[in-house]
Amino acid sequence: MADPPGITRQKAGRWRQRSLHLAWRAFRRMHRVRSIPSLVAAIEAYITTQNQNPKPFIWTAADSDILEKVTRARQRLNTLQSV
Repeated sequence: MADPPGITRQKAGRWRQRSLHLAWRAFRRMHRVRSIPSLVAAIEAYITTQNQNPKPFIWTAADSDILEKVTRARQRLNTLQSV
């Protein structure tokens, strides 16, 4: 996914995070939604509410911890695929 025009990479990361979060919430609530227009309205209402008091996404893990976790996950995945 390309970065939206005119924003920094950090903001683009938050934009992607917010988009994925909204999509997941919408998916979880899909059984409550009777039509696509009502789903769109619910997502837009959520965005409007969240944008009134935005909070930045702040990483709490060190970059080395994240990279170690990715390495372990990749090794595990390779082990599972070779079986």
